[in-house]
Amino acid sequence: MPEFTTLAERYLSIWNTTDADTRQSLVRELFTPDATYTDPLGSVRGWSGIDTFIATAQDQFAGLSFRRSGAVDGHHDIARFGWHLGPDGELPIVMGFDVIVTADDRIRGVSGFLDKDPGLIDGPVSRCGEPCGARTTRPARASRARRRRHARRETRGSFR
Repeated sequence: MPEFTTLAERYLSIWNTTDADTRQSLVRELFTPDATYTDPLGSVRGWSGIDTFIATAQDQFAGLSFRRSGAVDGHHDIARFGWHLGPDGELPIVMGFDVIVTADDRIRGVSGFLDKDPGLIDGPVSRCGEPCGARTTRPARASRARRRRHARRETRGSFR
């Protein structure tokens, strides 16, 4: 069984490596050649796809760094861990967790999940596209009616 904490730390260090040549080398060392990476923002395969995805995220979040939050939990060939993205020494702007699948002490797959990001209103979005439990600035009567409509849609699975 691989040492999951070490793999998670190596993985996050790649996200913080801004030198392209060094990052590409680290991707080749840590990931299998046909590794996959999937999160709500995209899905890629292989060393080149993963490196390009990371480089794009680094451009988007310039000046911010990834750090692990909490312990790494794993069994067999799979592990999960939380992470934060933000300025060093400050509260995170983005939070999430990743699940990694390993093969021969390397990563062959990553599934990423966002728990908090600037695009989420008040947390997860329901099946009908409205934020779950979101508070509105509408009058209480309209808000109650909206919540009832929303609850009926969720119960019936109707999106009329």
